[in-house]
Amino acid sequence: MTHELFYLSRDRILMTYELFYLSHDQILMTHELFYLSHNRILIIIG
Repeated sequence: MTHELFYLSRDRILMTYELFYLSHDQILMTHELFYLSHNRILIIIG
């Protein structure tokens, strides 16, 4: 019983870690998109 609870909680922790890394990657992607569009705007202005 305690072993099952331990594994369940461990899986939940791993899932939250994965979600954190996924959202972190998403933030990095939006940053890249922002810089790309910013560079494009600079090229258009220049």
